[in-house]
Amino acid sequence: MINTRKARGPNRPIPYRRSALLSDRLQNWCGVATKIDICYFFRHWFFGVKEMQAQPKQEIHHSEQVWVNPTTESLRRTECLCLNCSNLKPSRSDNCHIAKAFYQVCVAENVALAVTRCPLWKPKS
Repeated sequence: MINTRKARGPNRPIPYRRSALLSDRLQNWCGVATKIDICYFFRHWFFGVKEMQAQPKQEIHHSEQVWVNPTTESLRRTECLCLNCSNLKPSRSDNCHIAKAFYQVCVAENVALAVTRCPLWKPKS
């Protein structure tokens, strides 16, 4: 967002970004001027982001040790749009192209992801 403030010298407003002003205020308040401090400040104060409910733990999936978030792992199975979509037809030629690409990423990187937004989703009948 662009606001204006008076410049020194001539009485003409100059544009400035609100983030620059907040950065200056944060620097004066903390005594540190880094993007990390600003991000931390905004995450915890402005947006109210909280810490993870449960700390990730290591498990073995597909013969490889991986980190798992126990809170979201149970939600992924029940709430993922792909897993609850009538377009998901594994091993068939009319399988959803989005689900197919998504699955390839999951297999290649040994990750589990949940789709929360999809233009092709249809409820299972």
